[in-house]
Amino acid sequence: MTTKFQPKGPFQPASTDINTTSPSQSTRPVTLPHLPELYQPVDDVLNALFPQPTPSVSTKVEEVSHPFMDALKETANRAKTWNNADAYESTRSSTLDAFASLSQSTANDSFVSLLSNSWSEDPDVTLRIIWNLRSIHDGKSAREPFYRAFAWLYAYHPKTAIANLRYLVEPCIKRTVKKKAAKSNEDDMEIITMEEATGDSMDISAKEDEELVTRMPHGYWKDLLNILVLAATDELSTTTSFDALHVPREEKVRSRKNTRSRKNNNNLKKRKRVSESEVSLAEAKPTLSSEQRKEAAFARDREIAKNAKSEREVKHADGHAKLLKKLSSDRSFRALYVTVARLFADVLARDLAILRQVADEKTTAERRIQLSYSLTLVGKWAPSIGGSHDRICNIATPIAELLYANGDLPVQLGTLEQPLKQDVAHMLRISYTRWVTSPLRRFIEVPEVAMSAKQWDHVKYTRVPSKAMKQYKSLFHKHDEKRFSDYLLAVAQGKKKISGATLLPHELLKEAIVADGDKHDPTMKVNMQVVDAQWKSLVDRIKESGTLENALAVCDVSGSMGSISHMEHYSKHSPLPPILPALALSILLAQVARPPWGNSFISFSASPKLHSINMNQGLAEIARAMVYTEWGMNTDFNAVFSRLILPAAKANKLDPENMIKRLFVFTDMQFDQSLINRTPGTFKTEHQKVKEEFEAAGYQMPEIVYWNLAGAVSKPVTKDDEGVALVSGFSPGMLKIFLDGGDINVDDEVEVNTVEDEDGIVKVEKKKLDPIGVMMKALNKESFDGLKVYD
Repeated sequence: MTTKFQPKGPFQPASTDINTTSPSQSTRPVTLPHLPELYQPVDDVLNALFPQPTPSVSTKVEEVSHPFMDALKETANRAKTWNNADAYESTRSSTLDAFASLSQSTANDSFVSLLSNSWSEDPDVTLRIIWNLRSIHDGKSAREPFYRAFAWLYAYHPKTAIANLRYLVEPCIKRTVKKKAAKSNEDDMEIITMEEATGDSMDISAKEDEELVTRMPHGYWKDLLNILVLAATDELSTTTSFDALHVPREEKVRSRKNTRSRKNNNNLKKRKRVSESEVSLAEAKPTLSSEQRKEAAFARDREIAKNAKSEREVKHADGHAKLLKKLSSDRSFRALYVTVARLFADVLARDLAILRQVADEKTTAERRIQLSYSLTLVGKWAPSIGGSHDRICNIATPIAELLYANGDLPVQLGTLEQPLKQDVAHMLRISYTRWVTSPLRRFIEVPEVAMSAKQWDHVKYTRVPSKAMKQYKSLFHKHDEKRFSDYLLAVAQGKKKISGATLLPHELLKEAIVADGDKHDPTMKVNMQVVDAQWKSLVDRIKESGTLENALAVCDVSGSMGSISHMEHYSKHSPLPPILPALALSILLAQVARPPWGNSFISFSASPKLHSINMNQGLAEIARAMVYTEWGMNTDFNAVFSRLILPAAKANKLDPENMIKRLFVFTDMQFDQSLINRTPGTFKTEHQKVKEEFEAAGYQMPEIVYWNLAGAVSKPVTKDDEGVALVSGFSPGMLKIFLDGGDINVDDEVEVNTVEDEDGIVKVEKKKLDPIGVMMKALNKESFDGLKVYD
């Protein structure tokens, strides 16, 4: 086998230390059955495994109406909120029900019905809804809910699920930024972190202040491995708890000195005091020397280690047998396995070719910079041998095999015999680590590489991705305090950048609340600095898409939304109280809105109130002020209009054209039943009541964006209501479609209504919001255009 490079530059070893152990010494089986599909194009593999599937088509037919049947259907669709307000069971559109319900809060048992009904109505739209659920930048950024939705797709439409996997990691999302002059050796340009730029997606040859175009993926490479592991462990379903992804950490055991009480100590001493008269000399145990006790302890340790090793070998053998069985008997899993391996191998080979050009002495310095920014993150997320994903499904083996066949591994093994033998598989895997993942990770400066080597001064903080900064900030402060503090100071002064745009607002808010709970802890102070800086980065990213004009947030802070107290006890897998994303999104919206609407919001519980936000207080203080200013168990949504907005308009004789134009209501949808405009025995939603109040006062009701934070719940409106939108999830990505300069406004310039007034003058009016229109604007983004239904 002829290799494509010689070891130099980025491919030189990171250390001259000689390891005394090797992965090949492991007894864990790392072989696979012969998979001829590995060497075939993915499309050919899918066509062979799923021959001529029947494409899904919409079963939606033109409805034939009749007043009697319409009345029955309308009555059957009536529902109640938890607080007895009238609402709807469905929007009367299955696709809209799915779009408005699927999020981080959706109950696991709701996925099948929501997706099945939506697919029956429109398969293409449903496929986009599923990918929108995952999209970090163009959707809801809901990772595990996406896995559940993908599980449904994999079970019922496997070819569609597997064929579209590549759109999780391909650079589909376009982002345009202005190039800025470098401020230091670490800053070649305005920060475009590894998590954002990918592949041939960036033109860094632009001059200073010119626009740069970069493209970003909907998800990340780890999504492919997570899905594969879930499928391998039979956990890829809508209802499982995904235990394979949530390996519990061992609890710290407190020392006996700290846990043993005085009473227990006294009892222990009594038990130890045995009278010589009670024990004969023959029965007395011989006294052991210090060396004998040590040897006995070592013997016990060896026995424990031996038993543990035996248990691991049995576990590995069982897991390997299960993997082989699934690969041989489950065609969907076989197709998924081959597809994931091919996706990784193809992009790794591409990145290695780029890295070889970087290592070439003939490459100019400017060209090296251009090449370095065309590398993807596949090197970071490629499975490590013996890592959590590889231990379950041996996925590093087929990737290494493909790279060897492509000439990317400098190991001489000749033509590979199939199936691979254990020693050959180990040689491929070791070479894969040495010549592929290690050099790529070092070159793209994955922070974990420097951290594991305890080279903290080598971490380039401007290049640390959002989630890594969130996770490691305390370690950076502990091991590199001076340099990290200087970096944070430079960020605060605007001299350096920090990544935070891919975090969800509620994640940062939770961090701020926890850090604010112990202001005297130096580490917590640093955490607050990082959170505030990342929050600013998040706000700046949203503002890239535009700003909000004539809009306010309406934040539900009622008892049903939960509490922000004791946030430190919430793990990332605990059910999240809706109050947290409601507060976070309200603060974010208030900062994105232009003056005079900026830095203001309305809260509602028992009594509505307009609040002003002082961003100098810090994120946690703002949240606490928002909650504790007006707190109650009520969810009096109607009062926002009947007791705050309309009375203020009437008292100040506000002209109709000056009424607020749009309200974003962040809520769990469990509104109270109001007594206004209520006739006993009649059905009238709170939305209908509010609309009647505005019309009676001579005002047009503001457009309302109902932002659902509680999953599949009753609906305040249907698909036919105008002036409203239904949105769900915790991501600010969904906010972008409402911004001036965002996608929703471009089309709105075309979508107009022409009306003739009393004088015969034709006026052009912008089309009002409607739930279906907003949904389709979110789903018709260019980044989703590659998705295709196959079965």
